[in-house]
Amino acid sequence: MAALVLTLNVRSIKDKRPDIEELNGLESATSQTVVLVGIMETWLVVGSRSDFVPNGFYLAARRDRGGGRASEGVLWFSRARTIVEALPPPTGHGAIEIVGVLVHGVTTTPIEA
Repeated sequence: MAALVLTLNVRSIKDKRPDIEELNGLESATSQTVVLVGIMETWLVVGSRSDFVPNGFYLAARRDRGGGRASEGVLWFSRARTIVEALPPPTGHGAIEIVGVLVHGVTTTPIEA
């Protein structure tokens, strides 16, 4: 069984909820289940509303922009609450934004060359 993981760079999530809700239509078109959705550059700040969760998903991780920067912010959504876990941010990566999401119950198979 394959699972679909999507990442989107929205350059501000404000007023983009209808576009995010269209993710459910992508499942029908591809016959794949979207299990994780990562949204980059949300431009949310601490205290911003958090009603951006698409229907059928749970908020897995949220990291708002900080330090007065004019962009950044990451959201991760999951189909099930139990399959993902937000990881603490690593230290020493000031130039890039890193958000880790641990996915439980996934097996990996080495790819042979």
